[in-house]
Amino acid sequence: MINFVQPGDIVEITAPAGGVVSGSPVQIGRMIGIAALTADADAAVNIQRKGVFDVAKVSAQAWAEGEAIYWDAANEEMTSVEGGLFAGVAVAVAANPSSTGRIILCQSAYEGGFHIGTDSVPLVDDSVDVNFMRAYFDSGATSGDSKGLGITLKATGTLQTYSTALYGSVEPSVQVRNPVGVQGELIFGVAGGVQGSGYGVGSYVSFPGAALPSGGNYAGRCIDFTLPASCDIGSPGAGGATRVSMLRFAIGGDGTAKATFEDTGTAMSFVGFTEGSDCIINSDNLTIGAGDPANVIGLRIGIGTAGGGDTFYYIPLVPEAEWN
Repeated sequence: MINFVQPGDIVEITAPAGGVVSGSPVQIGRMIGIAALTADADAAVNIQRKGVFDVAKVSAQAWAEGEAIYWDAANEEMTSVEGGLFAGVAVAVAANPSSTGRIILCQSAYEGGFHIGTDSVPLVDDSVDVNFMRAYFDSGATSGDSKGLGITLKATGTLQTYSTALYGSVEPSVQVRNPVGVQGELIFGVAGGVQGSGYGVGSYVSFPGAALPSGGNYAGRCIDFTLPASCDIGSPGAGGATRVSMLRFAIGGDGTAKATFEDTGTAMSFVGFTEGSDCIINSDNLTIGAGDPANVIGLRIGIGTAGGGDTFYYIPLVPEAEWN
């Protein structure tokens, strides 16, 4: 390759303010390495980005083999407490107390640690039925929890705009069929079944014992639509008109299967609620035009086959003053 420069185990950097000391960790942006020489600020110096090193650590910590280690730039020492720049993993046990620990550098220079392609140069494959990422797992465990993909995002920064553990985005630039941002499926074999609850996509929200801060919205599932100004999404009804649903339920199968679902299934189920004055379903910030509010539809149900319903049933909005 004519564009190959070097392996990257050792790279030359400009020493930061305060200079560097031979054998000490050096952080340059999102990159960390071990200084090969002592150098003054702004001098060119090599740092080692791979290998096993003995480094200064938080004395009052015990490290286990394989434990993730982070660089604490403020105190200029390595720590097992998350928050600083990830540097590598411990390759030997370190006692509490002890002044040094042994780590192997395996830090990524990329923000976020793992990238495939970029926004300007994406990974491209025009093959039919392509999977850009695919994994198969088989768990024979008879107890405990099994996860095909476990992602934990610990949001330690105050007032982040969004903290998203799993994010899916489809950005069509042409007409496409059935784009899905995030999809979950349950596919049962002949002897498959569920004890407890089975979810294609599940949401779990756990609250602390302390009082929650006011002014926030807490939801197990949130659906937001952003429509451009003067967007015309079509008129309701059959015959090919555009349909937009904040929440859509669809069922497929033959007549026997559908009849079975109709006997025992529900499109929406509420479990665990106690009697009270609070709303199970609440719609805020709805604006009613100058027409008769009594004619505003609160719930519209279409029953039939063509385009979402041949026969429609309506539940109107009822002013609070007229309730009961």
